[in-house]
Amino acid sequence: MAMHLEKCNLENTLAGECFDVMKVIQNGMGIVQDENGKINEQNYMISFAFLLGSIIGGDLENSYGGELKKVISCSSQQVKNLRARVRKENKENGRPDVTVKPDFVIHKSILRENMNNETQKLIIEAKTSNQLNQDHFSWDLFKLYAYIRQLYFNVAIFLIVNEKKSRVDNLIAEYIHQELPTDVPDNCLFFFIQEDAAIEPIAYKLVPD
Repeated sequence: MAMHLEKCNLENTLAGECFDVMKVIQNGMGIVQDENGKINEQNYMISFAFLLGSIIGGDLENSYGGELKKVISCSSQQVKNLRARVRKENKENGRPDVTVKPDFVIHKSILRENMNNETQKLIIEAKTSNQLNQDHFSWDLFKLYAYIRQLYFNVAIFLIVNEKKSRVDNLIAEYIHQELPTDVPDNCLFFFIQEDAAIEPIAYKLVPD
């Protein structure tokens, strides 16, 4: 199934509040840059968590804290092949092994029996460096689909900084070509793309052609 990114309106939603945080960071990008002026992904998400907590008026750690470490199961051979390629590349480059831990999560419980649409609020995967690797992009997008389908998250966001939308379009097309999952309810999965640190981000959702 062919799909494309379409601009969307996020007013008065949790996704919209996340998008507002991204715009706040865009106006003060120095707080997330390293000594070489590059955007540090960890600094970005720490700042994101602090600012989102300020906007929604709660302590994220006490309200929804904790890391999501559930293993996402899938029998698809395409997913197994993808996971093997990511694991091999990480090993060759001395990076941590392939993981299902997200970059940011708001939820009330890590116990599967307590996972439902009331407790599973928000999940984010983030990429802040340009020239995104196809396998790493596909792995993160697959995880977002799995968080929605298997772990019942209401909102999943792929937050991308320093990458052209045209490149993201190509990465999505290849993901679909690999016959990886694309079936989730409408208005659950969003892409926040900021092509350059000096440009405002744009919010998109993935829709069928």
